[in-house]
Amino acid sequence: LSSDEFQRLLSFDQLVDLLAVESEGFTGASLAAVARAAASHALERAVFEIQEGGSITDCLVTQQDFELAIDDCIESEGDGGEDEKKDQTNDDPQEDVKADDADTQ
Repeated sequence: LSSDEFQRLLSFDQLVDLLAVESEGFTGASLAAVARAAASHALERAVFEIQEGGSITDCLVTQQDFELAIDDCIESEGDGGEDEKKDQTNDDPQEDVKADDADTQ
């Protein structure tokens, strides 16, 4: 990060306050996923910057990393709901026949 970018970083307290607002309603598991995703975004960025002549010290998790991670987790939560619905459908034809028989009685 350049010195200008470093100066614009939020303090820990500011970042926690921001994350509390943006992640309202998240479960503990979702918050853990956000932290892992933010670290992953920071690492990906740092690897690219190191290839361009940067330093490993550029691997700081920033507000932008957390915002991207929160967006990722919200998107995956939405996709997860669809997967859960698919998992709940019954693929056993025998069960479908039993259900049809119960409906006709």
